[in-house]
Amino acid sequence: MYYQRHGRLPSKPFTKHTTEGGAELHEELLTSSGFEGPSSLIYRLRPATAINEITALPTVAVEEWPDGILTNRRLDLTSVSGEGDLVNGRTTLFYNDKFAYALCQVTDAGKRFYRNAWADELIMVISGSGVLNSSFGALQYGPLDLLYIPRGTAISLGDLDGPQSFAIVESQGPLSPPAHLRGISGQLSYLGMYQESDIRTPDFGGPLDDPSPHEIVVKQGNRHALHTVPAHPFDAVGWSGSLYPFAVNMANFNPMTSRLHTTPDLWQIFESNALAISAITPVRLPDHPDSTSAQPDHSADCDEIFHRLGRRSDNGRGVGSVTLHTRANPHGASLTFKKRTPPDRTSGYGLILDVFDPVVVSSAAVEADDPDYYRSWT
Repeated sequence: MYYQRHGRLPSKPFTKHTTEGGAELHEELLTSSGFEGPSSLIYRLRPATAINEITALPTVAVEEWPDGILTNRRLDLTSVSGEGDLVNGRTTLFYNDKFAYALCQVTDAGKRFYRNAWADELIMVISGSGVLNSSFGALQYGPLDLLYIPRGTAISLGDLDGPQSFAIVESQGPLSPPAHLRGISGQLSYLGMYQESDIRTPDFGGPLDDPSPHEIVVKQGNRHALHTVPAHPFDAVGWSGSLYPFAVNMANFNPMTSRLHTTPDLWQIFESNALAISAITPVRLPDHPDSTSAQPDHSADCDEIFHRLGRRSDNGRGVGSVTLHTRANPHGASLTFKKRTPPDRTSGYGLILDVFDPVVVSSAAVEADDPDYYRSWT
């Protein structure tokens, strides 16, 4: 994203930097796409490399549902149970070697920190509010927020208010705004769903100087390790760069419309080598006198995951439902939907993931599955 600078910084990168008292500070470079993508420099009281102990944690295997991919699926997410923190509160529903999609029910902020070393994460906040903490600062969040977290960033949650329900996307390739919606200078286009003015960045408050052991759960693919570090991981005195956590709220998105139905990629918000992500928000429907009542049926060269959020509640939305439309099966609106008199505008929210490599359905989806969903088009 765009360049930011906060806190105490040297005049140039890769030069000696000290505290006001003359103590040496330690520079850390956080990168993406090797060294070709966005990066940030973080200046710490202690080396980021300092680790007291690393312990492998038991692997909780995600089991495949072998028949899950054979037909289109609809999952009632109210049937997906889970509780815990950002790590053990997740229920993975779909995955492959490059991505994962999970429902996460957070009931406890936990005392351990969390860092995904394998993937960028995008968290859709379904309900609840709180603070996402990192070395970059504190980022307030609430319902309908999308929280982007670059890989390698240690985080924690705080000030939890209400039941916390998240949908979490992991992408092995770096997530970024779509290339076709960025100008030659990198500025976001006004034709896109959001612009820089919609992005909220962390509020940097300075270092947490706590020289006592702390624990970080580090995720590497489907394995986890516990890193015990000698001090608080949020000890940054300053940072600068273009790679950092940020939030955008889906209620602020500005979807483009047309006199006729468009394809969902017009509402794309992120892309990576693993998938394309589009947002569904309230939008005016086509007004052409001969417009069809719905988009055309379609057969795609990708697997489509569509998470439709439920009705609005006091602290957010209901978890809703998620459909998987496989590349083996055409999909589209039901006959009943096609025959309706459409309203002037829609009112729902959700995310659409077009996944490039074949999706694997986890066994956790079995109990939530509607076995008759694929018959709903007849």
